[in-house]
Amino acid sequence: GRMEDDTWAKYKEVYRKLLCFLQRTQDWDDNDRPPYELTEKQGDLFDAFEDAAEEHTRGQGRISKAEQQAQEDRIDRLCLDMIVALLDHQYRDTPYESTLISGLAVLGIREDGGWVGPGDSTPQYSAVIKIARILVVYQSVVEREDEVRALRRRISREAAEEAATGLFTILRAKVERFMTVVSERSKPGVMDWIFDTRTYGMRIQFTTPSSGVVDWTGDRVTYQRMRIGMNELGDMMHEAARETKKALGELLMVGDDDGFRAVPAIEWAQLEDDHSDETVDYSFLQDDRNGWLARGDGWVRQQITGQAGKRAEWIIDDSSSRVPYRAEAVRRYGGAVERFREGMLILMHMLGGMPARSWEIMGIRHMNTENGGGYRRTGEVKVIYRYVPREVGELLVWYLWLALPFWQQVQGMVKGADRPSAFFWADEI
Repeated sequence: GRMEDDTWAKYKEVYRKLLCFLQRTQDWDDNDRPPYELTEKQGDLFDAFEDAAEEHTRGQGRISKAEQQAQEDRIDRLCLDMIVALLDHQYRDTPYESTLISGLAVLGIREDGGWVGPGDSTPQYSAVIKIARILVVYQSVVEREDEVRALRRRISREAAEEAATGLFTILRAKVERFMTVVSERSKPGVMDWIFDTRTYGMRIQFTTPSSGVVDWTGDRVTYQRMRIGMNELGDMMHEAARETKKALGELLMVGDDDGFRAVPAIEWAQLEDDHSDETVDYSFLQDDRNGWLARGDGWVRQQITGQAGKRAEWIIDDSSSRVPYRAEAVRRYGGAVERFREGMLILMHMLGGMPARSWEIMGIRHMNTENGGGYRRTGEVKVIYRYVPREVGELLVWYLWLALPFWQQVQGMVKGADRPSAFFWADEI
């Protein structure tokens, strides 16, 4: 599956550190450096990679762009082959004969000389496993392309494609040799050790109670070196609600609290919602029993056209323009949308019951989708109810009822989007 950008960066950093460990310890005396041993193939590939990198560095600014690109491509291929060779290491006596395992052991040492805990070490093992799979597949693809290219020197492209070793065959040989846990036909290797150690670390992580970091005395909570009282926490939430309402005032074009008197009131006693309705795109806004919602149709648009200052700020006097709104006004409105959603994230996280996990709260939808909470994958309805105070719920309903439809319309014009997102915190609304 696709990795998030920050995860990809963290995983690459683990490999960068392992390669730095190898490069820096190569020149150490055998009695001083960790006990890993490069195989003959690993040593040859490392020397070739190091020589190519040094040659490329020396040639900077003195060779053509084509030659420089050829050197970089060769360095990339040598680095790829070297890393895969480090993965393909069946050790004889101890796992620490492997460069990667020795490097992971070094990464497990804290700056103060202690050992990092399972919560920090297991992600490093996951990084090695994930990137290893990517590199092995990529190398297999490159090897097949090389074979096809060599065959095309004497036969046609179609014949070369058919005669070359299949990708599945190339990949399966590597998987059975060094990419899985030990079987009856294989020898212990790097990936086998990493899989076992990660499983052991995750078991410790998930079965060992965490050490206490929160102390609650009276109305005061202490977390590590921070202290906060319940009154202070309440004041913080009130201030967050005020700031969020201020952002909503910008979206509704009403300004401060006094301006909200002109906003259509929410008829809480008459608000209807059918939780059993699984129609795609359904929400309480589409429920025909909520006739009072019609009072908010086109509210923001009316605020713009009904005020001379807002009309001049927003409307372009050019009938040929595809988007009738000024770009600067749209940009400022988008900033207010982001500020409002940031405030709602804090309020809903802190006041909506037990704090949600990140994927739970970021996956909140305000209307039905085709895939409702994993039901079609598992056959089980997964619903987590979140209840927020009236002061927060009021802001949410006003946003969904009055502000969001206008912003979706604007975004549709500007970006050419034809379908709005069902997710409250979507990147593209």
